[in-house]
Amino acid sequence: MELACPSCGQRIDPQNINVTTDLAQCGNCGALHRLSDLVPGGPAAAPVRSEPPPGSGLEMSRELDGVRIHLPRQKAGCGTFFFAGFSLFWLSFVAVWTYFAAQGSSFFALFSVPFWLVGGGMLFAAINSLTESQTVTVSRHALVVEKKRLFFSKRKELDFRNIEAIRLEGARSNSFRVPTKGSFTSRAATSLLVPAIISGTGNIYFFEAADTAAQEWAVRYLATRLTEGTTRG
Repeated sequence: MELACPSCGQRIDPQNINVTTDLAQCGNCGALHRLSDLVPGGPAAAPVRSEPPPGSGLEMSRELDGVRIHLPRQKAGCGTFFFAGFSLFWLSFVAVWTYFAAQGSSFFALFSVPFWLVGGGMLFAAINSLTESQTVTVSRHALVVEKKRLFFSKRKELDFRNIEAIRLEGARSNSFRVPTKGSFTSRAATSLLVPAIISGTGNIYFFEAADTAAQEWAVRYLATRLTEGTTRG
């Protein structure tokens, strides 16, 4: 039996269907659906776990203002060390080139400015990757996504009424994004899919460094809370 994606109408490839987790993902638009909802007369969907999968690295706590799902700072992998080392090598090379260029002409040395910016951007990205932790807080009527880093921490709050969907989405291209272990081992597809909150103001990506099981659980759990919140509202 062939299954079609309700979002775009395209056929869902069998390799993107996971019977165990009751999930099916469209390879065309990236939308994530419950398999039982796509199969006519299929069994009822398994309830979403109230806790993160064991060993996922996600930490959940229940507080007065809602539920907090926390992804601690990830251990540095080979990709991070390579990226940081390459950044330092790049900056060292540019520094030497700038020094000798300045001996001849200060104006000629100004041509190195774009290369300093690129090297600095790569180094900042490597440092942020080593220091970043993420927290998603679910209250009765809103979601708050916090990304704490050494540089350029971010906090975004969205009312449930302004959220269109929560699903795995193709990650935006970022030249300064440090590759993580999950990027290589969890997603062998041509495009990297990560959890995203879809709204009219744009997509908010989160838990990019988590493993596949943790990302799929987070999407299902938050989507369920979104449905409950909009129903109450």
